[in-house]
Amino acid sequence: MKKILTTMMCIMLVLAFTACGGNERAETEPQDISLSLSTDENDIEYMQSSDLSVFGLEKAENCELSLDFTDNEKTDEGFTVSGTGKLNLNGEEYDFDFEDQDLLCIEVSEENTVYSGILDSAISMKNGEKQEISIDFTANRDFSQAVATISADGGYLFFGDVFDDYLEYFNMVLAQMTDEELEKE
Repeated sequence: MKKILTTMMCIMLVLAFTACGGNERAETEPQDISLSLSTDENDIEYMQSSDLSVFGLEKAENCELSLDFTDNEKTDEGFTVSGTGKLNLNGEEYDFDFEDQDLLCIEVSEENTVYSGILDSAISMKNGEKQEISIDFTANRDFSQAVATISADGGYLFFGDVFDDYLEYFNMVLAQMTDEELEKE
């Protein structure tokens, strides 16, 4: 499963370098986002089987993620963003920041454009140790819907529920992964 996730993330990064056409680009800049844990049964099962202890958790419940995009710069490929975030894990709040991270515009189809990127940061745990985190973030064209996966040392938390534009994007990534695996054989 780890190999599949790693391969999927690599393909998503490759896809991210596919710039959107000028007419398809959203006019909306990144908006502040608040997401609750995913309610999808598969997401919940996968989260619970991951190493949640890296987040100081025994079980993933009552968790929320907030992202505040404080600085956005339009680029040919999407946006370079900086900002702050808050991760609420069962009542414990952890603040973090991210600087100069790319959210790339990906044209999934003629009707569907998403913004996607990986935001790298770190949170200070209760024991004083820093925990590096990666936030795999995808939002629709106007940033009204989003999903995020936070990963750290074998632990995964899924935020937001899958929406139609993301599902089409995920299926595109999965199809390209399958094509690449078949080419290797």
